[in-house]
Amino acid sequence: MYPTLLAIHNIIRWVVLGSLVFGVFTSVEGLLTKRDYTRVDMITRGITSGVSHLQLLIGLLLYASVSPITKSFLQNGAQGNDQLLFFGVWHAAAMILAVVLITIGAAIAKRASTDRKKFKATLIWFAISLLVILSAIPWFRPFFRAF
Repeated sequence: MYPTLLAIHNIIRWVVLGSLVFGVFTSVEGLLTKRDYTRVDMITRGITSGVSHLQLLIGLLLYASVSPITKSFLQNGAQGNDQLLFFGVWHAAAMILAVVLITIGAAIAKRASTDRKKFKATLIWFAISLLVILSAIPWFRPFFRAF
């Protein structure tokens, strides 16, 4: 179960990153060209929010029940092991924070009264969450995992 969940978590990471980057770029473009906030922008916002929540759910399942790395961290602490500290503390906390930021940004954009405010909210909150995610991705692990 662990290898399968980890592979799914890895694949969804790229969907989250892609949707965030797309949302940030379309928000910049929308602000610069002063275009309307379209159905594509709404769908991008919804997909980004939904897929990030799914990713968090899988990550929490990995963290709490099946990951040998976090099991070791929860039982013994980091004990000078940087990888245990990374996954046990930083990765989990930063990813929860990133999903909260995405959720806040999507909610603000959804309720904004003008297209400019929608683009601005999406840009700010998605860009901040993207930076948080990039800082907490385990770049020292494989980029793609097999099932």
